[in-house]
Amino acid sequence: MLLRFFRINDPYRLLAVLAVLALLALPLWLSNPGLLLRDLYQFITGEAVSGGRTLYSEWFDSTPPLAAWIAALLETCFGRHSLGWNTVGFLLWFLQAAVFGWILIVHRAYNENTYLPSLIFSVLGVSSFDLLRFSPELLASLLLLLALHQLFNEIEFREQREDVVLRAGFLLGLATLVVFSYWVFFLFAWVALLLYGGLTFRKSVLLVTGFLLPHLVLVAGYFLMGQTRWLGVNFYAANWGWGGRWGIDFRALLFVGGIPLLYFLISLLMLQREAHFTRYQSHLLQVMFLWLVAAGVQVALAEVRTPTTFITFIPPVTYFISHYLLLIRRKWIANVMLVAMILGVTVSAHAVLRGFVGTGSYKQMLVQGTPSRVKAKRVMMLAEPVPGLMTENQQAGFFYDWELSKPVWQEPKTLAHALLIQRSFSKSPPEVIFDPHDNFRKISDILPNIYNSYYRDGEFWYQKQTARIGYTR
Repeated sequence: MLLRFFRINDPYRLLAVLAVLALLALPLWLSNPGLLLRDLYQFITGEAVSGGRTLYSEWFDSTPPLAAWIAALLETCFGRHSLGWNTVGFLLWFLQAAVFGWILIVHRAYNENTYLPSLIFSVLGVSSFDLLRFSPELLASLLLLLALHQLFNEIEFREQREDVVLRAGFLLGLATLVVFSYWVFFLFAWVALLLYGGLTFRKSVLLVTGFLLPHLVLVAGYFLMGQTRWLGVNFYAANWGWGGRWGIDFRALLFVGGIPLLYFLISLLMLQREAHFTRYQSHLLQVMFLWLVAAGVQVALAEVRTPTTFITFIPPVTYFISHYLLLIRRKWIANVMLVAMILGVTVSAHAVLRGFVGTGSYKQMLVQGTPSRVKAKRVMMLAEPVPGLMTENQQAGFFYDWELSKPVWQEPKTLAHALLIQRSFSKSPPEVIFDPHDNFRKISDILPNIYNSYYRDGEFWYQKQTARIGYTR
């Protein structure tokens, strides 16, 4: 019954998809385990950028520019109220589900037009509670879907226009300004067009041009400001490299992804035995396989691997699972498999969230530690960020990512570094400095006016009441 309802090609079925998604997501929201480190990080970045600090030259962090600017917009609208941010994330997920379903219908990926993929996509979103919260990955993956639409246009030979390839490259370039490691999907697009889209040298140049265009605009803007050095060091160089750490217990990750993985493997077996594709549909299937490979490489490149990092697997997994359910001849079996998947994904998500599988599975993703005695202050941290300190304070100064800021404080006598520190204290002076390694003392001879405005107490430097340093939020 459920499968039959969503197999009908009726755009109003998307309202039912929205209702199902809301019904499944509500218990996850009510079982809120706490503030994600990612959310706090976005709050702090949004506050800094909306407060007038220029990325990379006045805010030492490696966040891609579009992600930081969107965070600033959301911070202006919602502040640190998670409800507003989570609502945006929920709507973005539903929009992706609708867009992906529409893409498969427009490009005749199946033998029938159906909104079942939109339902499957939505259901996979509740496999982990953090997927439905706003994240840069949500926005970047939407751009990837729009680029996929352009690739399908080219592969289908319905739009043999060069602007299609240019638009695909441009969308992929924009995606890397939200999540930098998504540059992998540019290689995926080039290989897909080379194998199935009749890629010529001219179109290769257009694809590269479209991809580089957003970056050229970004570099030109920083060149006009005379800040290309910091753009290169704090964005491009900082984001280039191999992957980092796991942000979730691996056993818990396997558990929340177990049901989708099982259905994906079953779908592969079913497609080999039962599916009959046209040549064009076969090309689309192989393109989705290439997407899976690209997603795997991107996850390996990710700085921190959490369930949200695996969001790029969801479109191809949705594509294959939908194929499997549509190929089942006995409709009651198909309905049972669909309902079993929905229940399995939901139950496994709650089992991990409530600690039935692994102890503290999400602990590494959440803000930990007792609240600091410093509250409602502008705080500069001359060390690795301490999340517990920033839950009730604002970040002051230019130095957030300590790995990027450390060279400045290791050699403060360098003229450029001394001027940067002086400008930091002039534009955004802290009321409190967290300095467990006594780095602030290094400027005592270089910038005595700033140094003498603070006194030390344990790991903190506090601004003297008589100190008067201009402040711009």
